[in-house]
Amino acid sequence: MDNRIKEHLEQLESEINDQGWDGAPKIWILAQEDDALSWQVLGKLKPGDHPADHLEMMAGFGARLPANVLGLAVINEGWAHPEYILKEMVALKDNPGEAAKFYKGLGAPSSYEDRQELRICTIAFRDGTTAGFTRFRERPEIEWNDQETQMGGRVVDSMRAMFGLEPIPIPWME
Repeated sequence: MDNRIKEHLEQLESEINDQGWDGAPKIWILAQEDDALSWQVLGKLKPGDHPADHLEMMAGFGARLPANVLGLAVINEGWAHPEYILKEMVALKDNPGEAAKFYKGLGAPSSYEDRQELRICTIAFRDGTTAGFTRFRERPEIEWNDQETQMGGRVVDSMRAMFGLEPIPIPWME
């Protein structure tokens, strides 16, 4: 991913972080005009709104992003499983069968008393690739996903739909 995109995403999230937690999700498009890249707000949601609801509704009405839109970014807050579960998920990433068994036994992150609050920045590109980072409320640093990881799930699938792309199957979540 182009460093300019990465830096700008971090700047967008930093501005949100300066406003504190418990904010509304935000959706931006990354557009190319001649040789310049620009970020434009696509949707301002209310606290508690799920960005996938907004994007699925738009895609359901046949909305597609114009050809000059290279990417779609969502920044939203949510819950993550406790650290010990996240470590186990990472350990099982190359073993889909065991990951499927492990995942089926988990409840939603919000069901755990020791859950972690986080802010997630996800970007989906027209070419089908994805990237993203998280910031945990208890840890101030931004943690980028490794470049090998193809992100998936409802938010990513709804973002991809805006480009006319198919969902990304996550075998252990099916």
